[in-house]
Amino acid sequence: MPDLPLIAVVDLVTSIGGVQQVTASVWPRLTDRFRVAIIDPYGNPEYARLFRGAGVDRIDLLPPPSRRYIGGHGPARLLALASRAPWLGAAALRLRRWIRGRRPKVLCFNQLPALLLFSRVVPRDTRVVYHAHGIFSAGEVRRLGNVARRCSRVVAVSRAVADAMGDAGIDRGRIEVIHNGVDVDALRKSAASGEALPPRAPGEVVLAHVGVLAPHKQQHVSIDALARLPLRAVLWLCGDVPEGGDAGYGVALRSRAAALGVESRVHFLGWRNDAAHVISRADVAILPSVQESFGMVLAEAMALGKPCVGAKVGGIPEVIEDGVTGRVVPADAAAFAAALDPLVSSAALRHAMGDAGAHRVARLFTLEAQADRLARVLAVALDGALARGPAQRTADTHMHDDACDTARCP
Repeated sequence: MPDLPLIAVVDLVTSIGGVQQVTASVWPRLTDRFRVAIIDPYGNPEYARLFRGAGVDRIDLLPPPSRRYIGGHGPARLLALASRAPWLGAAALRLRRWIRGRRPKVLCFNQLPALLLFSRVVPRDTRVVYHAHGIFSAGEVRRLGNVARRCSRVVAVSRAVADAMGDAGIDRGRIEVIHNGVDVDALRKSAASGEALPPRAPGEVVLAHVGVLAPHKQQHVSIDALARLPLRAVLWLCGDVPEGGDAGYGVALRSRAAALGVESRVHFLGWRNDAAHVISRADVAILPSVQESFGMVLAEAMALGKPCVGAKVGGIPEVIEDGVTGRVVPADAAAFAAALDPLVSSAALRHAMGDAGAHRVARLFTLEAQADRLARVLAVALDGALARGPAQRTADTHMHDDACDTARCP
């Protein structure tokens, strides 16, 4: 059997979120086609656990810093970055040494900061692929400059991300849209058991908002919408303030619920390792974010047969088929309450939209399809090609026609 080409996935992982979960799901599916090395100079132990027994190599470049998250604002952040600079420089040099010794064919980055920092030490004969999981402003994307031109391919998790990259000047011929995929079997197995949840009264309808407690996730909109809904509607907030996040936001959410008289209907579940179990025991999944590159939690909820209500931002309209698997509405309390009211009132509507969502995931958002398409992109990068062939372009268009029926698709 010939040696498989070596691919290195490089990131600085401060905490575990959707990007890390997606990375840990898809790359083990590629080990029959590539040797995969996972490099996290921060040495996040939770990230390492995601890859345990996954058939990938974990590479430790150097001892991690005592504190992964830099944080801060203004002058304080500049000072923190300055103090971290020697360690980051050492990490870049160690990475260059590792590349020269192991000769990976492709380096894949999932984060813009890691790409900006480390791609500069990558030899010219090593291909670079940027897997863009987020939507950045045009100014932020333009910061890529020569680094973006260094990328053989940019993989965008939604057409919204691809549009943002293209609008900022990145060669659209290098951008591939590959929607995130759901491992449905593993998700359902994970959902089957979990920690205790709040007791439910007869007839109660549970709305689940899963995500870090942060202003851009807009849990305050979920609380405001709940106050406009019938008393049988309750809200589960699954998540907490991340390291370095806005602790005051979590406090403000509790105060807001009390001020609106819905504190008994809002349950703060905190950090959970069983988000799939939480979603499976809820009735509707909601996500009123002001920015969302894809909306993985919505795809997972749909896979579990739950109707979804999401904001009309980013990649969410590519996940939810409005009026069929849920609703896509403006990210404000009035719009969310209006979309949720029929779902709270009708179990039949919830079941119909939930069933449609499960079928949509099976058709468009499988982990197998994501892995296959990512493998094709890596193969093109290995060949050094910078333009898609006709067959690939045709396959891409066919796969995404359905997924873009409510999105900004050409």
